[in-house]
Amino acid sequence: MFPRAKSVRYLKGYDVEVTFTNGRKYVVPLGDEIVDRDGEMVRPLKQRAYFARVAVNPEGGHLEWPNGYDIDPDVLFWLATGTPITFSTDPKYHRPPPHLQKKGPTHRTHAARKRFSCPAHQNRMKSGKNVPRSPPA
Repeated sequence: MFPRAKSVRYLKGYDVEVTFTNGRKYVVPLGDEIVDRDGEMVRPLKQRAYFARVAVNPEGGHLEWPNGYDIDPDVLFWLATGTPITFSTDPKYHRPPPHLQKKGPTHRTHAARKRFSCPAHQNRMKSGKNVPRSPPA
């Protein structure tokens, strides 16, 4: 079982700062959980003034709003830290949420391209061809 929410503070947009029972604070973006959903319970939360009325349910340690909409405490901790919910049957929760997934170059040669100053190496990296290397000095 993951730590539960202890306190919450509205920041801006759909971001909140949550303090968990383990003492750690995280800024948690809830936009994807709110904006991408539809339904009678979610519609009021799309108005930021209403969204800002978020509170922690002291019994369950989850976030909730006056209309009864809530966010599961395990999902909240997953959104904050990316810690997989391994017991979930939904594979979405087995990997970090999109906002915590690594971005940028994932292929080593793409990142290394900038490091080579020798024209032969630069051409080899651009073309993907195997350019003969100079013999060691």
